[in-house]
Amino acid sequence: MATKKAKGPEEKVLYIVRTLRVPRETLFKFLTDARELKKWFNPTSEYTVESVETNPKTGGAWRIGMKPPDGPAYYASGVYREIKVPYWVVFTFNWEGERTWAPDPVKNPAPESVVIFQLKAKDDGKSTEFFFWHNGLLDEKTMDEHKWGWSGILDSLDRYVVL
Repeated sequence: MATKKAKGPEEKVLYIVRTLRVPRETLFKFLTDARELKKWFNPTSEYTVESVETNPKTGGAWRIGMKPPDGPAYYASGVYREIKVPYWVVFTFNWEGERTWAPDPVKNPAPESVVIFQLKAKDDGKSTEFFFWHNGLLDEKTMDEHKWGWSGILDSLDRYVVL
């Protein structure tokens, strides 16, 4: 796994690259199908996925609710900006309400940001190189929180694809 932090005064970009042992078409389904997302989209095994709503088409909405072991559920949502099956997904990302899960809870939601998943077939189609960007993060603290969350979620995905 590789992670990078972009440098710049306007925004921060979280960048992660992973290779997953699953064909690109299957991985694309895991990333866009509500039934599949409900099975693995959590930053740690102590979290539960409360709900998943997804309409994976350009202009379609998505919403995911996650519940930590010791607090209320929190929700992220957005709109798919662009989908090209099975190559990439671009969507907006918004936290709904207070970020009570954060080490220092934030009462005002952060501005909308953008997430990109790009999938590249590897090993004669048996594996997929997964490129991930989360663009528009406000500061280093927000970067660190999202790095923790997304890294855990991608760890869960990696465990899920080998089952």
